[in-house]
Amino acid sequence: MKIRKPGVVLIVFSSAAIILAPGVASGTFPGDNGLVVVIGEEIKTEDEEGNRTCEFSSPTDIYTMQPDGSEVDVFHDAQGYAQSAKWASDGESLAVSIVDDDAQGAGVFTIAADGSDLRTVIDEEADEANPAWSPDGRRIAYERGWRRRGGTNVWTIKPDGTDRKQLTSHRAEDGMPAWAPDGKRIAFASSRRGGGYDIYTMNRRGADTDRVTKNATLQRRPNGKKRWGGLTTLSWSPDGRWILFEANKGDGAANVYKVRPDGSNKKRLHEGRYPTWSPDGSKILFLGDVTPSGRCTPELYEMDPNGAGVKKLTTRNDVGMYHLDWQPR
Repeated sequence: MKIRKPGVVLIVFSSAAIILAPGVASGTFPGDNGLVVVIGEEIKTEDEEGNRTCEFSSPTDIYTMQPDGSEVDVFHDAQGYAQSAKWASDGESLAVSIVDDDAQGAGVFTIAADGSDLRTVIDEEADEANPAWSPDGRRIAYERGWRRRGGTNVWTIKPDGTDRKQLTSHRAEDGMPAWAPDGKRIAFASSRRGGGYDIYTMNRRGADTDRVTKNATLQRRPNGKKRWGGLTTLSWSPDGRWILFEANKGDGAANVYKVRPDGSNKKRLHEGRYPTWSPDGSKILFLGDVTPSGRCTPELYEMDPNGAGVKKLTTRNDVGMYHLDWQPR
């Protein structure tokens, strides 16, 4: 399937062997709040004459920042296009997806929390992307797709690149896996099982699949026609009681939602993109859905888990940000 840069489309189902084997995490939640990792892209904000401009400079790299939006720094030069990065539950390492420089495919890598020791987990002819650690650190879930044939499925693998297991084999596009804090269930986004993108969960062996949302991205037009949007950025609350996600209904407007794992109590929290829970469960960090006048990139916000207490944070205007993930420590 064709790979696109982060931020160009709402949902990208796509998807490198050097190995980083993390210590086994306890999976204990909630945890303390650490740094936020983001996929970032440099922005030139002035031209040679000093006039304001917004010129994005590919490729994307991996950045970190403080939760208040300060101290935004390059964490690791991706040497390609970085797509996403997720912390392990012990906060000591990351699983990242990177597209090589010639955009021939995406692979899954691990990297230590200090930015060193980049190691390949899987990087083959298929596209492997959107990795997520199991809470005990023993496996990484990811999506695997074939560019020419289309479609993606969810797999898991050991961090040393061995013991690959395919969990889904539906003709739909299955991806964006997210582990429950207790490690028993994996949430994922799927298309065409019920018409458009929705959230499902399954056990860690790929069985016992349950549908969580129904028509989460459906927009019914005045003429009666249906229009489908996209769904992405799944994450469980630290206590396992909610699944946080971003979706639109075909009109291009992205919103942050949460829903119970059983599908009940679905609630729109705020317009915005790339939401992430704080490890202590007290806050949600997200990016605005629109770019304000005078800026090159949307603002950073925080809010309470119920959608109240929305606060705009100050962050750099010369780095475009995508795919936030908050470090437990």
